[in-house]
Amino acid sequence: PPLQLSPRAGKPEMQQALETQQAEQQAMAQASALSDLADLIYQSDYKIEVGDPDAPHTVVEFFDYNCGFCRRSLNLFEDTVANHPDVKFIFKEYPILSEDSLQAHKVSIAISQARPDLYEAFHVALMGASGRANGDKARAIALDLGMDEAAIDEALSQESIDNAIRETYRIADALGINGTPGFIIGDEVVPGAISMDDLEARYDNLRQCGSTRCG
Repeated sequence: PPLQLSPRAGKPEMQQALETQQAEQQAMAQASALSDLADLIYQSDYKIEVGDPDAPHTVVEFFDYNCGFCRRSLNLFEDTVANHPDVKFIFKEYPILSEDSLQAHKVSIAISQARPDLYEAFHVALMGASGRANGDKARAIALDLGMDEAAIDEALSQESIDNAIRETYRIADALGINGTPGFIIGDEVVPGAISMDDLEARYDNLRQCGSTRCG
């Protein structure tokens, strides 16, 4: 038969071995960080949680309101809320793209603390809005949803806003999440966007064996 090029051809075995070793080391570091930071990830004083608080499975999303891939991933959250009552979301506000992002996220965190009942509607509205997210746009959406302007200003004055963002930076750094979106699904860190089909498969595995990767 004619000689066929191996799919591994073109990449020296030593390089492949090094990449495999690096991937294994990263996975071990992430597993250790997930364990060490579990309280900050899942029980933080600044936690923003949407869904049944008693749901047995959790998706943690790190996002920036000006991240295009995050906006396109909004359907993952909406589909989960609509169709998977055994899964809840924890949002980690992770403004890394610009000063506009930072100001938008500050308003978002203020709403989560002052009016948590409005947070889901606010998040969907700002993430789905056209154009660039910034503090003014975030504030306008909050006012449209019925939040009092004085309450926004009061919430924004709290030190907890900056503390929440610093905490998210710390978690992301420990997990090696340096872009958006990023997810924690069960016991797995998923950097970057993920499809609904892949997310559904992970939900199925979580239900079957408690891990995103069963036997």
